[in-house]
Amino acid sequence: MTFVARRQNGNFAPAYARYVATAGNNVLSNTWRVDSEADAQHAAVRTLLGFVGRMGSNTFQEFWPDVRRRILKKKP
Repeated sequence: MTFVARRQNGNFAPAYARYVATAGNNVLSNTWRVDSEADAQHAAVRTLLGFVGRMGSNTFQEFWPDVRRRILKKKP
């Protein structure tokens, strides 16, 4: 679900708004960053890290309940 979103009809489609928002946010943030970080290369890396963070969050949400149940088993 990092790169796709569910539409109103239940089908999956590319999450265009997420692409634009993540990239746009990082390009816009160049306006207040120091000159050494305010370039396209750094914005691209921040955008990539934003998607990696989203993947990590999705993975944690998906698997944490199972991991917690196995780790925190109540002993009889």
